[in-house]
Parts: sequence; structure tokens; C-alpha cells
Amino acid sequence: MAQDNHRPLRMLATDWLKKLLVAESGVEFKQQGNGKDSLTFGVPGESAVEGRFVDSPPFISFQTEVAALQPLIERLAPTACENARRGMFGDVLWYTTGFAAPGLTPSFTRNMSSYLFEFLTAQTRILGWRRIGLDVLLEFTEEQSQAGGDSSPFAPPAKVAVHLAARGPIQGFFAENIAHHLAETAAAICAFALGRPVMGGAFVLPSKPEALTELQAKHTDPSVLTLARKSIPLDIFSTIAGAPELDHFHRMRASLRTHNWALAQDNDEVARILYVVAMESLCSPRTSWRTERMSRRFLDFFDDLMPQPLDEVLSHANFEEAFQVKRGQRTARALRRDLLRHIYALRSEPIHQGLSTHFHPFGMAYEDSASLQRAFFCDLSERAILAYLQAPRSSLVGHPKLGASTNDAE
Repeated sequence: MAQDNHRPLRMLATDWLKKLLVAESGVEFKQQGNGKDSLTFGVPGESAVEGRFVDSPPFISFQTEVAALQPLIERLAPTACENARRGMFGDVLWYTTGFAAPGLTPSFTRNMSSYLFEFLTAQTRILGWRRIGLDVLLEFTEEQSQAGGDSSPFAPPAKVAVHLAARGPIQGFFAENIAHHLAETAAAICAFALGRPVMGGAFVLPSKPEALTELQAKHTDPSVLTLARKSIPLDIFSTIAGAPELDHFHRMRASLRTHNWALAQDNDEVARILYVVAMESLCSPRTSWRTERMSRRFLDFFDDLMPQPLDEVLSHANFEEAFQVKRGQRTARALRRDLLRHIYALRSEPIHQGLSTHFHPFGMAYEDSASLQRAFFCDLSERAILAYLQAPRSSLVGHPKLGASTNDAE
């Protein structure tokens, strides 16, 4: 389906018209709805205004079934459309939603030994206020500790109150659309920071009036620190300045969202696939040739991006047991590339051949190598994301003007 490049402009024009109508008519226009080719606000039969999409500027035409409103709409619509064309976004409007991150969750549908290794490796506890960029404020809390208290090695369930600053003429289509997109990305970033899957954010509502004073104060409060993972800031919003930065933003957002769904997976094989896809999202260019020489690009990109983190994984005491390989006397570079080939193959084989069968009696698996692998894949995905955040880059492997090697794996 073709992307509607004019939809944000149409949303903005509609919200400007709604604001102008409220100011002059006093009508509240309590409802609003999205259609494939229209935007509507107001109560049908009482105050409904419809904006129908058109193909030429201003790309939207307004009408109403309420005769008394039509002259007012005809007078105010040109101003609303001109405000939108000039990029007049309006005031800062606050929206609120919430996320939840589970603690250790027993389940008979997953390999619990694998899950334990991953949970202990990835979990982090965060409390208090944080921010992502200027427009996303987060308040982290935890459920009260149960038996075992703070001595428990497992982080308790966490909740995140999410407050989103979006610009708009009025709380309507434009600002709400921004808030929903901010919330979706914030959920993935919070999951990465906590090392646990994060769910929620489906309902994004205007913030309560009594909360606005505090939110406005914290909006520019320098004491509210940027959310980080291992001391590396996770703000992917503030770096967007042009087309290259926007491309990096899309890669980071895709990678973080995929990492979140990998954390949530019950099936270890699916989780491994998603962790590798999270890595691959970072090196895949948004071009027509992105599907060319993908395995070679993966090897070259991550060997260049994160040699030291890969060496640290290779030196782990459980590495040989997890991957059933021997380090031998090979060079560090040869080992890194062997590891990258191996994890890429573990992503590709089930995609092309289907998932394997695994029996986990009482939720436990007895193949130690398989149980250890998931935590390694989670760690590799995390290291790749952190390395890319610090030094984003692009790969030209697969570019049609560059000659292909006779051996794509080398």
C-alpha cells in the first residue's frame, strides 16, 4: 500500500480548523474518527465535520451536515490549511500511557533453564524519573519486594509511567499521532534498558490536568537524566538532523523493537532469529539493493563495528560449550568471523527449513548448549545496539556498482 505523504498535513489542517471552530462557535466536538480517505470530528447529526482527502493543495476539503456550521467552516478552513502549510504546529500538549515489565515468570511453554540464563544476564533495575530526548518523560517504579526482599537475584516486576510531549493546535489527530509513535518507540527503548520485555502503550490519553504543572517543570529540568543502558544514553530522537540521521533512526527503532519481541518470546529458536534480525536491522540500508549479499554485509559490518565486544563473547568461559566450537589456535579475526557466520546460519536455517522440535519436560531442557545459546544471542544483540549507538555507520556491501566477491562468505 502506498504511503500517504500528505496525511500529517491533513491532520494538522483538521486540528487547526477544530481549534478555530471551538474558539468561535463554542462547540466541544467530543468525538473524532479516521477513515481511509477522510478525517472527522464532532458528534454525527449534531456537530460532525468531515475533512475529505483531495489530490491537490490543500489536500483536504471540509464540509458538515449542520447547516449553521457550514458558513463558519468555509470562512475558517483557508486559515486552518494555511497554518498547516506554513508548519505552525501549535502548543505543547501532554499525553500519558503506561508500560509493564515482568519479573521472573515461570511457564511450561518455554525452556526455563534458557529463560533463567537470559533473565539473569539481561535484567536491570531502574527507579525514578528518566527522559528520552526532550519529549518523553518516564517514571520507573517497582512492585513491593516479596519473600526474599532485595536479596533476591531477580528484579521484581516494574512499571513505567510514560508522559509524552507532542505539539498540536489542539488535542486531536496530529498531536495524538505523534504521541502514539513516541510511545511505541519508547516501549522498545525501555525494554532494552530494563533487559526485559515491555508491554503496554496501546491506550495513549491526554494527561490529567492536575499533572501538567509537574510535567511542564520536568520537561526542561536538567536533573532528569537520559535513560541509559550500561552508561550509554538511549536517546535516538535528539540526533535526527537530516536524511543520514533519519536513516540511522529508522534502523535503531527497528532494531530495538525487534529486540523487545525477542525478549518476550517463549520459543528459544524464534528468539534467536529475532536477536539476529535486531542486529541485521542495524546494517541493512534503506535502499533497493538491501537484499544483495546480506550474509557478507553482516560479517563485514559487525567485524568492523564491534571487534572488542565480539572478542569478549569469544573469551567467555561458557562460549565453547554453548556453541560447540573450539577456539584452537586461530586468530581473533578468524574466530570473530566464524562466530558471525555461525549465528547468521542459526538465523537462516529455521527461516528456510522451519522450526525444530524441542521437548522441555516441566519447562526444563537438558541440552546445556541450547540452554546457554539464548543468553549469548541476547548479549550479542545488546552489544551490537550499544556499539551502533556510539558509532553509527552504513555499509556499501551489496551496492550494484561494487564488484561481488566469488565467495560471499569471505
